[in-house]
Amino acid sequence: MQPKRSIFRGRAAFLNRWGWGEYGMLAAFWAVLSIPLYVHGWGWWSILSLPSFFALIVAAIAVAERFARRLPRLNATDDHLIEFYTHLAGTTKHGTLTCNRGVPHASWTTTSESGTETTANALLSRDRFAKHWTSAGARYLNPYRVSAGGVVPDPAAHYVVNVRFTRQGETYGLMYAIPHESSAGPIEWIDALQRAESVERL
Repeated sequence: MQPKRSIFRGRAAFLNRWGWGEYGMLAAFWAVLSIPLYVHGWGWWSILSLPSFFALIVAAIAVAERFARRLPRLNATDDHLIEFYTHLAGTTKHGTLTCNRGVPHASWTTTSESGTETTANALLSRDRFAKHWTSAGARYLNPYRVSAGGVVPDPAAHYVVNVRFTRQGETYGLMYAIPHESSAGPIEWIDALQRAESVERL
């Protein structure tokens, strides 16, 4: 299941569940609000009042998303995960870098074109994970974010990266789909994630 992109972006999934009943209630609320305003001489402003109100809410949410921290600071109480997945040159690679309650761990599974699967542990320090975690919120990655409810990216054409944290049973996070041929910044970030791989076999 794809996690929420942020606390604010949960509104998209909520609105997607609306049906005729919910929209009917919204229309009724609009009428109840608009008619008294129209009677008291507001004219066209009474009709525009509710759309204007919702437009202000959407604008406020957009501003909050723009300036709010995308990811919390690494801490010793939450569960943190950076998950990497791609299929390139006949090889599928799946990596997980975690820091759960302050304990870092990483593992990589590589599946060859013939179906041979190899799993490896990765030597990962808390400081190294913290650098990966901080860089996962870099603004230059924003163009590659997968929107809430968007199309699931194809790992044969992208590096798919999930960045998640779990707090009090609720999971939030970001998903990136970075094309295999991208600019230097995102590719350097992908390379840094892959350099966490080690030769220690399980």
